[in-house]
Amino acid sequence: MQSLVFLEDSRTVEILSHYIDHEDRALAAYACLMIAQTRHESAAKILFDAVSRFKQEPLLAVILALASLRTDDSQTHLLRLAEAWEEEVRLALVEALRDSQGEAERACLLEMTEQDSSARVRRSAKSVLEEWARA
Repeated sequence: MQSLVFLEDSRTVEILSHYIDHEDRALAAYACLMIAQTRHESAAKILFDAVSRFKQEPLLAVILALASLRTDDSQTHLLRLAEAWEEEVRLALVEALRDSQGEAERACLLEMTEQDSSARVRRSAKSVLEEWARA
């Protein structure tokens, strides 16, 4: 996978996308990381769409890969995860936003502290905002 990215093969994203549904979830998450490394224009959408297929550490890895793109498109997709039904996705989002400190991210976290249906998500988002205030 790394070789495809390194060689900048025109089919890299297409090839890697086939691994997203692989039964080895760590391998599938790794494919998402490699897709992020391509910085292809479709990477943010592919990673956003893939989020629902992951749980636990692989889920966090995919969300961090999406965050690592740092484009307007990836930020839009990333912040849309605050609306996810699954608490685990929203908790992973909070973790991914920890190093951002942008205005949109701050607004998202503030909204999560005030309105999220999960007490765990509210506490986690509040903790990140408090960390930012101390920094």
